[in-house]
Amino acid sequence: MSIYESFKKVIASLGMEELTHPIFYNSPIGIRFNIGDNCNEVYIDKLGKELLVNPNYIMACLERSLKIYHSLKSEPDLLAIEGYLCENESVEDFISSVVSATDLPQPNEIKSELTHDDEDEFIHVFLLWNLNDFNPNKLLEEIIKADLGSGNFFLTSSVYFVCAKDNVLFHLYDDRGADLVTDKKEKIQHIYYELNDLILDYDREKIDDIFKAKAR
Repeated sequence: MSIYESFKKVIASLGMEELTHPIFYNSPIGIRFNIGDNCNEVYIDKLGKELLVNPNYIMACLERSLKIYHSLKSEPDLLAIEGYLCENESVEDFISSVVSATDLPQPNEIKSELTHDDEDEFIHVFLLWNLNDFNPNKLLEEIIKADLGSGNFFLTSSVYFVCAKDNVLFHLYDDRGADLVTDKKEKIQHIYYELNDLILDYDREKIDDIFKAKAR
């Protein structure tokens, strides 16, 4: 089975024919986390000049993301990065941009297809890696920075960490939040209790209903 086929198999187990955002709202079982740090300002105004991203904010977001990542029963064994490329953008340039920003090696597999919406034609591409003894720090940090103007915008809401054998997907979509979804709540129920203080309050009632419900 190819890496892409394994990835699609996990997506199907989560109840989706195609990967659909927001991941949390399109999966029956999941947790939505608050990654943003309310104790630190996002930007630093340096003497009225251009705003700089506060490194303390970045590190606090990274710490929360790593807590979730390392709380998984099995660490991710598959990585997928998704891109939508306009006609003047090539797959090769997309790969180069991602690799240079993240220090990832060249992808083990590439899946791309020409597609379109009502007005434009574009290339939908997945870069895929098998993960083994992977250190997620650099990639998670770059995802956090991507939507703040200090990183590679390609990484915003487009990186998926997958435990293929467990049907678990971790999606840090930007500096504000992350989704953790699966096909059976028992696989991540320990995280619901261990990291309960990180759950996004907006969705807490829905998440509580999932994980506190008794099995029938």
